[in-house]
Amino acid sequence: MDGANIEDLYDAVQSAGAPLRALVAKHEFSAATMADGYHRASGRPAAVAATSGAGAMNLVPGLAELRASRVPALALIGQP
Repeated sequence: MDGANIEDLYDAVQSAGAPLRALVAKHEFSAATMADGYHRASGRPAAVAATSGAGAMNLVPGLAELRASRVPALALIGQP
């Protein structure tokens, strides 16, 4: 999710170019399900990012689903 406290992450991904690519979701839970789908389709660990505060809390149910499904994922949370 794009927003406060993670803009530097998006700037770094843009500067790095390939093989990194950022996709923006409209909700943190959606970002987690996108990470789930990425792992299931590619077999690679997924990464998901969210803003601090409410954004991080919205990510929790998605992370719980990733854990329950044994999907390896890296969660990056912005820091105020």
